[in-house]
Amino acid sequence: MLRYVFIKRTNSQICRYFNTENNNLYKNNKLLDGNIAYETEYYYKKDKELLERLRRKTQIEVKNMQREVNVMRSKIEEYNRDINENLRFLQNLEKNMASSKKKGS
Repeated sequence: MLRYVFIKRTNSQICRYFNTENNNLYKNNKLLDGNIAYETEYYYKKDKELLERLRRKTQIEVKNMQREVNVMRSKIEEYNRDINENLRFLQNLEKNMASSKKKGS
């Protein structure tokens, strides 16, 4: 669970997500004490620009995932068609073999 966001302001804003409860490096590192850690909900409510960026990025990721799901779905449908075609072919072969044995007897 990503509970806190660590913000370091330099020329460009850098955001790193981590769980401070389980991160011993963060707890023991005195260099990080000068930086500010906000709860995610609070910070995103205060910084509308960051909230908008997060919303856009989330939308892009959702669209990419939907595209991947559609590609996987089409591959699965293609595999199912191939499997069904092979099954029909094998069933026809079995029927032909059974009918040829009856004719041969």
